[in-house]
Amino acid sequence: MRTSLVGTLLALATASSSLAEEPYVSYIFPAGGQQGTQVEFKVGGHYLHGEASFDMLGPGVAASPKVREVETFFFEGPLIPMPASQQKEDYPRDHAGQVTIAADAAVGVRYWHVSTSQGVTPSWRFVIGSLPEIVEVEIDGAPVPKEVTLPVTINGRIFPREDTDIWTINAKTGEIISCSVNAQRLGSALNARLEILDPGGHRLAEAVPVTGKDPSLQWQAPVDGIYAVRIHDIDFGGLQHYVYRLTITKSPHVATTYPLGGKRGSTTRVAILGSDGAAHGDIEFAIPDNATEDFPLLAEPNPVFLRTGDADECLETEPNDSPEHDNDTAVAVPCVLNGRIQAAGDVDYWSLTLGMGEAIDCELLAGTLGSPLFPVMTVYDPAGKEIARSSNPGDPKIEARLHFEAPAAGMYRIAVAEHFAHRGGAHYAYRLSLRPFTGPDFKLTLATNAISVFREIDGLTEEEKMQRPPSPPAKLVVEVQRLAGFDGEIELLATGLPEGVHLANNKIAKGQNKTELTFRADADVRLQATRVTLSGVAEVGESKSKVTRTASAVVARGEPPLNDLLLAVAMTTPFYFTGDYTSFPLPRGSIYRRHYQLHRGGFTGPVYARLADRQVRHLQGVRGPTITVPPDATEFDYEAVMAPCLEIGRTSRSTIMIYGTVTDSDGSEHVVSYTSGDPNHQFIGQMVAGLLSVRPVEPSRSVEPNASIDVPVVISRGQAIKDAAVRVELQLPAHFKGVHATPVTVPAAESSATLTISFGETLETHNMPVKVTATTLGNDDPHVAESPLELVTLSRD
Repeated sequence: MRTSLVGTLLALATASSSLAEEPYVSYIFPAGGQQGTQVEFKVGGHYLHGEASFDMLGPGVAASPKVREVETFFFEGPLIPMPASQQKEDYPRDHAGQVTIAADAAVGVRYWHVSTSQGVTPSWRFVIGSLPEIVEVEIDGAPVPKEVTLPVTINGRIFPREDTDIWTINAKTGEIISCSVNAQRLGSALNARLEILDPGGHRLAEAVPVTGKDPSLQWQAPVDGIYAVRIHDIDFGGLQHYVYRLTITKSPHVATTYPLGGKRGSTTRVAILGSDGAAHGDIEFAIPDNATEDFPLLAEPNPVFLRTGDADECLETEPNDSPEHDNDTAVAVPCVLNGRIQAAGDVDYWSLTLGMGEAIDCELLAGTLGSPLFPVMTVYDPAGKEIARSSNPGDPKIEARLHFEAPAAGMYRIAVAEHFAHRGGAHYAYRLSLRPFTGPDFKLTLATNAISVFREIDGLTEEEKMQRPPSPPAKLVVEVQRLAGFDGEIELLATGLPEGVHLANNKIAKGQNKTELTFRADADVRLQATRVTLSGVAEVGESKSKVTRTASAVVARGEPPLNDLLLAVAMTTPFYFTGDYTSFPLPRGSIYRRHYQLHRGGFTGPVYARLADRQVRHLQGVRGPTITVPPDATEFDYEAVMAPCLEIGRTSRSTIMIYGTVTDSDGSEHVVSYTSGDPNHQFIGQMVAGLLSVRPVEPSRSVEPNASIDVPVVISRGQAIKDAAVRVELQLPAHFKGVHATPVTVPAAESSATLTISFGETLETHNMPVKVTATTLGNDDPHVAESPLELVTLSRD
């Protein structure tokens, strides 16, 4: 039975402040695909309610309009000890979809997002490549090396925690191999470390993430043989969202160029440089008249872009580092100056002749173009006196900008240096744009490109309005970068805002650098996801002329712009649950059952309850079913199984969620959910030793193909379950094939049994222990215990 949302909604006075759960995603896997292929992917979703609308933007891709929940692929991994186990944890559910990539699709990023009746997610990245690709077949346990053929892009995950993936390649003496990771650029949690082992197992090379950048390295094979490329998280983390793309090629690693850009419509020659500044030859090519600001020179494995513009370009001629003016590079405005600090202590001097009162804008780009330079830019008047300075103290996201007005006619000099005197090199490049001063200006940046606005709730009495808090407004931070002394007020306008959605707090006050916009939706606004353009209007300069600037979200260099705000009008969940605080000692391997009150808010259909997708603490193996609360029921019990491996002495805290299908006033049906992290609503228990234990007499056994072994086990029961019979069985990892054991029942009066395990003709390496599990039988709540058993495969060579 599905029930209309229109009607009386009950009070929410004792509920958590969360009235609904917005959709959230934490990965797409694989995170890319090759041109001309169809990619089957999984999105890790939270609160997607079984399916969600899926939208992938950009040319050359055709994606399924929805992603639908499938069985979630999950490994528990090693036990997380306290205090780390007391941190919050997400448990995403796999949702499957597919995308077809055209053969002529441009290499690079495509954005995607999902939406439900309860909101929209920010955009995520999917990468189109041109090289052959493979997708890791994930198995639990110790890493098993997998051989690959070059060139290749590997789509993998570091999962579970402490996982290491090992990829092997066959290389000949003298071959140059490059390895490049794409993880953080995807939005992945992985901070990857790369390690290369030679045929003897010795470390040949390694690379780690630096200042938030994915690692890459180039190495040369000293001998013929099989080399291993190992990748893991530098902190030995790992979960489903530790996604990566690892590209391995037999070619030098290209990190940057010199110069860093060129003029549109010109033929430009650039030097190809590695991450250490090593030269790998020159390339001459034509920059189209309509080239984008960041023109792709190399698309993969490590994207290399050239910054383009319409002003004349000037290339530094060495030497130009004399304080005596005798080797300055003379330039005329407007222009773009290309230089580099080639050694520690190097200073570049540029000279230009200006008339009295002539005003100049100076913008020096380095870090945002991939250069390691932290620039210092200084302007000197004709007498050699410093009149302006801008510097970067060590943040690659901050560039050197200034404007100045010539106090007298004459030759002015601009000096460029490195902030830290000991740094410099062939790749410490920069682009310095000089142009006539056009007046103050500003740029607007969105903190995110998506926002969910929950509707107000209709049909409440005045008393209910007093009891139930209103739907909180959606909030969006907009930041302003004030340029050339602009400090005026900015009014923010929204184009394309649905009727009935209201914008407030839409002014950035004079001298302030940000504001927090608020959005509210009336109760009768249609549920929808739409695109809104946010722009700022301000009076600038002495003339007080009005200028308009469009706000956009931050994107990586070379990626498509995000100039629109995804705005979803979302449905508030009418129902919620409450409960009384409970906490007491809990034996491991037992069932914890607790009671909840269900406040329906006028909803009379069935409600479903399960463990929440996002938890206040690591579950450490705690699991629970999905149960149905019948129509019109106003209370229910939920039970969770305390895993037998839970850490003794730890306080376990688990939360649940409820969801149901609601019919809107227009007749459309929507699945909505509610969860609460309030301590009164949690499963809280202090872990103590379980009442049941099982132990193989020998924790490690050797095995052979076409044979069987007898494994004696010992059972121990606590006083409360001393009369319970116990079933003993073998729990196998999914990738173990050809292994079989028939469960045995241990009568109440006995404490030992023999488990017979048989093995097939072919045995793969057993890369992790199996589990011997024991479960009490009878009418009472079952108790569970487990113990590892290591199987060592013997060869018959």
